[in-house]
Amino acid sequence: MPISDRFLKQTEKDPENRVFFEIGTLEGNGIRDALNHGYDRIISVEIVKDYYEDCKNRFSEEIKSGKVTLIHGDAADHIQMVSDIKQPITFFVDAHFDDKHYDDLKKETDDVPPEESFAYEHIREFLNNNSNPDNKIIVDDIDTMLRGDNFWSKDMKYRLQGIIDLVVEFFKERNIETSFTIHSGFDKRPNDILLFEFERI
Repeated sequence: MPISDRFLKQTEKDPENRVFFEIGTLEGNGIRDALNHGYDRIISVEIVKDYYEDCKNRFSEEIKSGKVTLIHGDAADHIQMVSDIKQPITFFVDAHFDDKHYDDLKKETDDVPPEESFAYEHIREFLNNNSNPDNKIIVDDIDTMLRGDNFWSKDMKYRLQGIIDLVVEFFKERNIETSFTIHSGFDKRPNDILLFEFERI
């Protein structure tokens, strides 16, 4: 699900964080909202070809200008590019695919990882490639974890606490303190968005 416009408004207090990196473009509303809130550079990776093609048309001018970079492919193959970005990044990832998105993906390829692993593995890859403590990490749709929707396995590594432990331990080893807060998200859904922020000790 795209990040909510209302939530992005809350992150505007950090004028230095002007790069938005999104996993899962879907219909492009996350790109739209990031543009509306003044991000200088927006990178969005979409694995489903139809969504990618639709957004390539929707944001053709912004892509042409270089403000938006739209990538078709598996995010796992592209997250490494954040290692070359020196400015602070807002890294946005959904906790899961929506059902239609996931079904569309399975039509395109047989090599589909378990849905439950997406957020954890993408965050781990991001951290391994860019450990800037001025970054922000946002995980959307965490209410699915809290409810224990049926695609979640019993492996707690991939659940909410596992993701929190991953991020906290990563930065603790680097003498960086992690804070996290939970916010309402799209359509004011409660307990929907997890925001990580960091501070050098």
